[in-house]
Amino acid sequence: APVLLSETTFISSGGGFKIHYAASGSDAPPAADISPANGIPDWVETVAQTLEQIRAAYLAIGYRAAPTVAGAPYDVYLLNLAPQRLYGQTTSGVPQGSPGFANAYASYMEIDKDYLETLYPVFFSSPSSLRRFWSNSRARRPGH
Repeated sequence: APVLLSETTFISSGGGFKIHYAASGSDAPPAADISPANGIPDWVETVAQTLEQIRAAYLAIGYRAAPTVAGAPYDVYLLNLAPQRLYGQTTSGVPQGSPGFANAYASYMEIDKDYLETLYPVFFSSPSSLRRFWSNSRARRPGH
């Protein structure tokens, strides 16, 4: 898993995700903490809320949650991925039994820390546009 400078974590409200982010340095997300002003950057809360909404929608149509080690929240790392020209990536490696799937693996996700670099389209600048992108990109996956 990635190593972040001054790593801080935030568990999503539904408990399905653990968001890892840097408190300082090039991997740090925007520090704005306005709504609510609770010590957690608003962008981190937006990412967590968006992932919970997508997870709920997937579970509602019969998909299973990604397997995690010992049922822990799914790990998501916010990183500066623009220099690598990546929006995000998922890495797996730990075999993790899952009912009905003999070859299931636990994984973690890495996504860009803010999508504000010029590499990313302007429509990533708002939380609702990011939710639409993630929802639509997942819905277009082959076989889903």
